[in-house]
Amino acid sequence: MYRFLGIILRISLNPIDGGGYCAYFHTNNMTVKAENGPLQQHYEIVGTKGFMASIDPKYRMSLNRFKQIRGAFHPEDKFLGNQKGDKCYMLRAQLNEINTRSMTNFVPEANLAFDEGGIACRSRYCPVWQYNKDKPDKFRIDFFILAGSSTRIIYDVDVYQGKNASNVNIATEFHNLPTTMKAVLNGVCPARLGHKVGDAQGYRVVSLDNRYQCPQLAWVLWHR
Repeated sequence: MYRFLGIILRISLNPIDGGGYCAYFHTNNMTVKAENGPLQQHYEIVGTKGFMASIDPKYRMSLNRFKQIRGAFHPEDKFLGNQKGDKCYMLRAQLNEINTRSMTNFVPEANLAFDEGGIACRSRYCPVWQYNKDKPDKFRIDFFILAGSSTRIIYDVDVYQGKNASNVNIATEFHNLPTTMKAVLNGVCPARLGHKVGDAQGYRVVSLDNRYQCPQLAWVLWHR
């Protein structure tokens, strides 16, 4: 399972266009046959060799074995999966565990940042897959992340589900807010910001880009 999860992580960090997850198990670059008059030539497509070729053979996993585990491994919590409208119910238990552990063990630092972070994904079976022409990875899954600016500790993470009309995993007090305000407040407000830190005033600076920032949101954050 360590190898399987390691492969999943490596695939998310080094996407290859075309071929799906099987492409990461190619030990050589792919070739295509082209006809030029009476001659037939084979052309090598550079950059299509998977990372599996660079791994020591005794640590490799076969493609068939990977498919077997991938087809049987479902870490979702079935109780949480019964929530209507949760497109990401298969990750909900893990996300809740990460956030709970983080809030229990860390006091947020003075300077925080809230933004989205994404990983490449082209799977047509992924319910939270989206397309953004302005991103380097145009097909991706986005996460809302509250993190420390200097330590890079993640204090809260959630999956972007569009407008999230079902308000899955959103505090009741934020249900009627616009999508971006809802995402920021739901991530920032539970973050134990009442705990003092080393600066003189005891305040924290939360940095956001233009997508999330607005006067109404700044007012609410200031008064909380």
